[in-house]
Amino acid sequence: MSSDTLSHFHVKTLHHGWVEVFLRTADASFRANVSYTPNDGLREFLAAVNAVLPHPGATGRCLWSDERGFYLVTLQHEPPNITLLIQYAPGFISRFDGEQPNAEIVFRGYCEVKKFARKVRATYRRLLDEIGVVEYQTQWRHPFPQSEWEQLQAFLAS
Repeated sequence: MSSDTLSHFHVKTLHHGWVEVFLRTADASFRANVSYTPNDGLREFLAAVNAVLPHPGATGRCLWSDERGFYLVTLQHEPPNITLLIQYAPGFISRFDGEQPNAEIVFRGYCEVKKFARKVRATYRRLLDEIGVVEYQTQWRHPFPQSEWEQLQAFLAS
């Protein structure tokens, strides 16, 4: 196993409006408290995942806010892997087009496509099992990303 192969991906609820995101490779880890505002970062992440899984060469992006700045998450489908790059940019960003000159790389890892999809599914499944759809919306202040969840399930079933 290469040192930057993604071994762990977890999202855990902390309190209303906040989750903890944790990723690990053999040599590095990333942990951040992510807010529900100003964007729905959990839905955006799942949408970005779905945008790249079935499409070699595709790139997906999303933003995770910690309310002091943003984590810029880029997913790249580079067969046979998904590469995950997370950068941090202080301040407010209204959109992410991939070019943020003041962003610092805080995590890089990769994972085989189906394994990555299973890790993402397991993480969102844990959220559902722990708090359910109603409490998810209460705590995260956004509805559970049901259509994105179903799209991920369909990819894994194919």
